[in-house]
Amino acid sequence: MSDFKELKDTVIRYAGQASGGDFEKLVTVTMNGVYRRLLDMSRVPHEHREFSLTTVANTKKYGMPLYVRRVTNIEDTDNKRSIWATTDRAYDKAYPGYTSTGTPSEAFALGVRGVQAYPASDGTLSVVSDVATDTGANYKVRVTGFNTSGVLVTELVTMDGTTAVDTSNSYDSTLGIERVTKSPASGITFAGNITVKDDDSNTISIIPPWWMSPDYEWIQFRPIPGEAVTYTIRAEMRKPPLVNDTDWPEIDQEYHDLLVWGTTKDLLPALGKGPTGDRHRATFKDRMGEFLAFKDPTENHIWVFSNVQSNPIRAHRGPRPLITGVDVI
Repeated sequence: MSDFKELKDTVIRYAGQASGGDFEKLVTVTMNGVYRRLLDMSRVPHEHREFSLTTVANTKKYGMPLYVRRVTNIEDTDNKRSIWATTDRAYDKAYPGYTSTGTPSEAFALGVRGVQAYPASDGTLSVVSDVATDTGANYKVRVTGFNTSGVLVTELVTMDGTTAVDTSNSYDSTLGIERVTKSPASGITFAGNITVKDDDSNTISIIPPWWMSPDYEWIQFRPIPGEAVTYTIRAEMRKPPLVNDTDWPEIDQEYHDLLVWGTTKDLLPALGKGPTGDRHRATFKDRMGEFLAFKDPTENHIWVFSNVQSNPIRAHRGPRPLITGVDVI
């Protein structure tokens, strides 16, 4: 049962290295990779939350709030109906060139984007922090998107703390922004939340201290909403990466040591401690098996009989009866 600092310090002690510097940065990156793997490959009970989404007439695509990992249910409480989930492929096959508007009955996932919304109109963007110390040449943000000529461009914006700074490029409202990424100097960390707005003062992205560049889940409705409708959306929430010393890994406390073994098994061999790294790899494998068994108990499995009757392989069934006059005389 450990916070992020204690886990990092444990790895550093096994490695015989000093705290701080490039090695601790490497530990941070590697441990977060292990953490994401644990969250993705196991049945970690991600928190579910509900929030409201109000559509805009003639707008079919919507970015979800920052912490949404996966939408699980969409309810139209005004019309007392659920929105059926479909897939992008099923939509393309069933409704090619679809432009009708109305009250949506279906929705499907569009994947992730680097921003939550398109700019409302063509124009520049503004970038601002909510902490005054995020200022100067060491604090920059990279903006990548399509300009008003439809060309993909990128630029660096130097932050000025709580004073908004405009981009040099004007960005297209139809093609939108691909991604906004914090780009600090080596050893520098942003302290505040970075807010990106279009020139109509609409927020299109917020980057908290935990992320260098967050992913936003997007969905599309069918038919295209013809008016403002408020939906209740239930979603599985995204776990932020480990950044601050007091951050707590959102896996079962009994298995926090997996973050240690998963990090040392890769870093120790690079320090000339191959045999020790191999032992840590074996420990990680054993503990991972225990963790996966704990999160996915066998008694919850559903066993399905194989369809041997219609299997074309003759080894599973005998030949058909021979018919007189057809197969034999």
